Order: sequence, then C-alpha cells, then structure tokens
Amino acid sequence: MPPTHGKMPAEHAEPITTADLIEQLAGEFRAGEERMLRRNAGPQPQHSPRASGIDHCSRAMALDILKCEARPAFSDWQLARMQRGREIEELIVTPGLQRLGFKVIESQASLVIRDESGTVICTGHPDGLIDYAGERIVFDCKSVAPHLWHKLNSLEDFWHDPWCYRQPIQLLLYMHAMELSIGVLILDDCLGHRKLVFVRMAGNEERVAAALRKCSLVVEAVKNHELPDYCGDPAVCRRCRWCGHGCEPPLDYSESGGIKIISDEELEHALRVRESNREPAKDAAWAERIIGKAIKPLADGDYLCGPFRLALKRWQRKGYVVQDGEVLRKKIERIADDVSQTPPVSAAS
Repeated sequence: MPPTHGKMPAEHAEPITTADLIEQLAGEFRAGEERMLRRNAGPQPQHSPRASGIDHCSRAMALDILKCEARPAFSDWQLARMQRGREIEELIVTPGLQRLGFKVIESQASLVIRDESGTVICTGHPDGLIDYAGERIVFDCKSVAPHLWHKLNSLEDFWHDPWCYRQPIQLLLYMHAMELSIGVLILDDCLGHRKLVFVRMAGNEERVAAALRKCSLVVEAVKNHELPDYCGDPAVCRRCRWCGHGCEPPLDYSESGGIKIISDEELEHALRVRESNREPAKDAAWAERIIGKAIKPLADGDYLCGPFRLALKRWQRKGYVVQDGEVLRKKIERIADDVSQTPPVSAAS
C-alpha cells in the first residue's frame, strides 16, 4: 500500500491526533529514506578491475569480480554517506566548475585500459576534463569527512592513509589512459569547503605500472576462476571487506604468538562503546586543534562566537617529573564482524 503522506482516509471520522501525526510522519520519512538508500544497494557485477577499486590485495580485487553477489552489504549509514557524496560531486562537476568559469569538456565518459594483447584490464569513469590554458586536465571529485579533509593537503598525505591512497591511484590510471601529465583531486569536506590536490605523472610512473600489473594479475586469475595468493599483510586483511566473508587468511592476531579468549560480557560491551565513539573522538580532536589555533593570538578576556562564550585566561603551569612505575600498553582492534563468527587463526593452529 503506498504511503498516504498524512492524508486521512475518508472513512475516518475523527481527526488524527498530534502524537499520531508525528509518529506517522516520522515513520513515512524513515521508510522513504530506506527505500531511496536501498534502491542502488544491491551488488554491482563487474567483469574487470575498476580504477576506483585498486586495492593493496589482489585477492580482494578478484573476489569483487568472482563473488560480487556475496560481498558484505553496506550499512544504512554507509549508504547514506555514499549518496551524500554523489550529490556533492554532482554539484561540483556541473554547476560548480562552470560557475567559476572553467570549461568542462567531458564528464563521466567511459574509459578502458587494455594490455598489450588488447585485453581489458581496467575500467573507469573520470568525473571530467577541464580545458585550461590549452591544457587538458582530468579531475576527480571526492567528498571526505571534515576531520580528514584537513589532513589531506598533498599527494604524500594520501599515500599514508589506509583508505584514501586509492584516490590518487585512480586518478593516475585515468591520466595514463588519456596520456595526460597532470590531474587534480577536488576535495569537498561535506560542509561546502573545497580544495585542490594536484597529481603529476612525473615521479609516479612506477605506481601506475604496479597498479597495472595488479590488474593484469586479477584478470588472469578471474579468467582461470582462481584466486591470487593472500597479500600476507595482517593490517590490510583486518580492514578488508572480504576477511571472514569468503576469505580466511592464515593470520596470527597476537604479537606474542597466540590469541586467548576472554569471556567477559561487560568488557565486550565496553569495547563496543569504545569503537562506536572513535569517529566522534576524532571529530572532537580536530575541533580542539582548530579552536586552539584560533584563540591562541587573542588576549585574555570574554568573547562571543555564535552561541558560544569564550572566557580566556592565561596562567603558568608547573612542570613535574613522572615517577618510575609499571605501564600497561594496550592495542585494541576489531578482528571479526560478530562474536558468533570464528576469527581467523594462525597457520600453526
């Protein structure tokens, strides 16, 4: 039955109460949001590696092709984030750049990269090309979380991020296919702030060659219905979408050579709370840095900023020496999606 959107059927004699109206409106809103997000949430079959999906692990790339329907589903939060990213990128490409006076000569054109035998080893859809001062410059738009946006200021920053390293690789593959020497990543922080990070082919040829070799390896594995070897890097496996969902790498999760089980419901709940607050904690740390930088040059006194009052007063803090004592270092990481799943064990066991 389609939603009534607040319209009361004719047979209802009594008017709807305010409480019922609020509940009905909220329910229809949630249902509509879920339908919209799930509309494109299904598996997207692919026949060759995508420039946007270059991974540290060739096995994961092959699984994306051979077992795409078994790929773990995105959560509603992830789907909403991706939808917002697409909307932001559309605003940048069409009205944004043209409003700034730049000439976009191509947008979302299909692109293929072939090996020497003519086999397609990679595909992609660059966001567009700019014609600037007689030079063609390929660009790709990326929406990133605000706290991460402030950290990505140069190409080097991308190489050190476990997730964002894919973005310049994707752009470099586009540049290789189009025989271009320069490209640009347009970064949006989802709050309306944008900046450019330029990518040059010079100095990155080996990265492109390595990505193409990886694509060829994946294509050959898919052709033979085989999976490449495990990447052998536990840090990569622990972040992989396929770990525990069709790929069981022989990992040892303990630095001391074994892993022991703790059956403690309260501890497990505390670990889940800690994990759920990691992103808000990063946002708070970013906010503290911005606030500290802004107020440092101000004199002592009271200030207003929007709805906030800032009372500033300086004092001299005393130094101290920490006494000798035992320190317990901890490293906490999730290694399974749910406690009912058996985490991978070491090869020795």
